[in-house]
Amino acid sequence: MIRFKLFLACLFVATIISAQITERDIRQSRSAFAEGVRKGVDNDFAAAHELFNKAIRLDSLNSEAYLYRGLARIELGLFEEAIKDFRRIINLDRDISYQANYFSGIALLAIDRYRDALIHFNEAVRLNPDFSSFFHRGKAFFYLERYEQALQDFDVSDRLSPDLPEAQYYRGKTHAIQGNYDAALENLLFAKDNFSDNPEFHYFYGSVLLQLDRADEAAIHLEIAEKAFGTRQKPLSREMNDTIYDGLDKEEPARPTETAIIDPDTPSPTEIHEETDLPELLEGFYNVEFQSISPRGLGVQLASYTNMDQLQEKATGYQRQFGHPVIIEIAEVNNQMRYRIIMGIFDSRDEALVLRSRLRDQGFLDSFIVRYP
Repeated sequence: MIRFKLFLACLFVATIISAQITERDIRQSRSAFAEGVRKGVDNDFAAAHELFNKAIRLDSLNSEAYLYRGLARIELGLFEEAIKDFRRIINLDRDISYQANYFSGIALLAIDRYRDALIHFNEAVRLNPDFSSFFHRGKAFFYLERYEQALQDFDVSDRLSPDLPEAQYYRGKTHAIQGNYDAALENLLFAKDNFSDNPEFHYFYGSVLLQLDRADEAAIHLEIAEKAFGTRQKPLSREMNDTIYDGLDKEEPARPTETAIIDPDTPSPTEIHEETDLPELLEGFYNVEFQSISPRGLGVQLASYTNMDQLQEKATGYQRQFGHPVIIEIAEVNNQMRYRIIMGIFDSRDEALVLRSRLRDQGFLDSFIVRYP
């Protein structure tokens, strides 16, 4: 995935619309905004967020402050609030509507709203057809299982910015799902150095090697994936092109996802079995024993699935592996049930950030902080 460098990726100058405020207010708003940018560059996003709040209080038409507050909110896991900021920019300052649409799409991908993300990426591509717009729109298509359109966008992204490892990786995954194993291998080989620490990469790479009758090499990579996911992997099958996808971003192992979400444990047609004694569950939060709970505070989402296959086993394995309580959230998204695995219950964002950093070091690149209701 293209790494999202919050404040370095979007340093530009926008015109602040004049309003019925004093010159002193405008100067102080600009000063607070500039200090917020500096805090963001230093990865102090909480402090940056407060400074952008101040800039907006002083000048409610400071479009830059809304944009950067939205970016800080993405980093803080406040995706719905970020989307509100970007929506306001679209109405406030059309000169930066591209950035507002593009980052709206990024935030929507993070919360599994792929169709809404696609709408904003379509507009971003129209306003500024650069490689990043095409790449992320391709991800939205990918998670919506519109693979031919995803490949078209990944190809355009590659032409505009040749040899981007993230684009090659997603092309490889898409080709693998479609059964184009030779093309998948070429793309995955190119991305190998950049994704060698990602268990999802090893799952796809090993699965493709297996389909190309390179079983000895495949076994090494499938074993890495199996250890990371804590359960037996089901390699891609020539008869099974509907493998394991939840719809998004998944952005990688945690979401064998943003995550996007690959569920490596979906059985092949000959291995389907009934779920064992799982209760009928309503939307809400549950512990690994499927007892209803009401968590408060912050957690870190590391995976999302579209079915309950071995969900309890996965959740229990993650809880044992990382030593934090695992919460299972069941929610309906776009008329489809989603089963999210969230780890930890924290009072402070600093505690949650420590766990998120640890999860990303273990290959859960798309893990992100969420707030319990």
